[in-house]
Amino acid sequence: MGLSIISYLSQKDGAEIDRFEHASRTIPSWLACPEVTEVVVVDWGSDTSLYSAFKEWGWVDDRLKIVEINTSLPLSISKALNIAAQFTGKGVLCRLGIDHLLLRPDFFTDVKYGLAPNTFIAGLDYPLSVSLPPDSKHLQGIFYMPRDIFFGVAGYNEDLVGYCGEDNDLYRRLTLLGQKQRRFDMLNVYDKFITHIDHPRNRVAELKEDDWNEQNISSKHMWNNIENSMQKVKIIEGNETLTVCRLV
Repeated sequence: MGLSIISYLSQKDGAEIDRFEHASRTIPSWLACPEVTEVVVVDWGSDTSLYSAFKEWGWVDDRLKIVEINTSLPLSISKALNIAAQFTGKGVLCRLGIDHLLLRPDFFTDVKYGLAPNTFIAGLDYPLSVSLPPDSKHLQGIFYMPRDIFFGVAGYNEDLVGYCGEDNDLYRRLTLLGQKQRRFDMLNVYDKFITHIDHPRNRVAELKEDDWNEQNISSKHMWNNIENSMQKVKIIEGNETLTVCRLV
């Protein structure tokens, strides 16, 4: 069973930070894990491409896939992550933020044994109205789950805009469809196996808490299947490491 890590970065995410600097530290830490069979990173409309930076750094790893989205549109986190997931193979799907640094290569050795049937592992979720302090320790946004259950709820809800709401919505829909959420053991994981690189906070979610609570699973939040979702992007060119797409 393969393990695919999905992530994204963009110079349009509203944070005054160097995402490429994060990537230069975090992605090698992911690839150091022997369980990882592929890493797919969506580069959303960056002026300087991540692929060009990787070539400059001299990185070579056939498990790494970069998907460049040629667009001037503002970043859509849900859309970026859904696109990343489309380019993964079968097995287990893990989302990591480009600012999540793995401190030990055996991180997934422990995690995989906790994945019981009809279960997904995810970082702590919290109400959208809560503003976390910049130095807070959290694993919000990280998940580890079978790929088929991610696509079983059609991935992230692309109607959501802003920052962080996509996680709560995904976890809620998974639990409503019978999946059980297990949270990472912060005491034994954070700063021992994984850490979050400190940086200024991004813009908060634009979705109001009451609006999120009133949402129900509906067809407008679902893709029919992965084949239909692939119609959201058109591949312009590509090689073993880089796929250049545009939104359709």
